[in-house]
Amino acid sequence: MVIGIIGRDPFGTKIDRISKSFNANGREVEVRRLRSARSAAACHILFVAADQLDNMTAITKALAGRPVLLVSDQEEFLARGGMINFITLGSKIRFDINLAASRDCGLQISSKLLKIAHRVVK
Repeated sequence: MVIGIIGRDPFGTKIDRISKSFNANGREVEVRRLRSARSAAACHILFVAADQLDNMTAITKALAGRPVLLVSDQEEFLARGGMINFITLGSKIRFDINLAASRDCGLQISSKLLKIAHRVVK
């Protein structure tokens, strides 16, 4: 499983350490730092950093029709075509889901995930 990070990496080496000790259904997890949206086509998950929010049109265009889950932690992310946006509510991290954006690229979000989401945009 490949997780891409486009833009200024907010995680540093922490995500590398976590990915080495984690697997997804028996598959190793690899983290890649990317410079362009075109190189994200090989990713399963793409984290869009804050400095790339204005490039969302180019990112979604480059990945159109590809099953790449777009995630971030920016307020306007879902409105710009993102799929899962992490938010902080008090001391808890929650997430919102853009169901239409995930369906447009052929990804189906689990009903279990939808039930625990803070907000689901259809």
